[in-house]
Amino acid sequence: MPEQPLQLPAEQRTGRRVHQQHTEPFHQDVDDADYVTALKVLRQMIHNTGGDPDR
Repeated sequence: MPEQPLQLPAEQRTGRRVHQQHTEPFHQDVDDADYVTALKVLRQMIHNTGGDPDR
């Protein structure tokens, strides 16, 4: 059996942090309508404090 070359994790190869894929929704156990409402409120709060919610 041929030996596989040693592969470093992407973070070590590139020096950049690699985020893992999430297979479950971030808002697990929270109703979709409540989640959307919370996001809208947070976006407005960011806007009201001079931030850019789309950044």
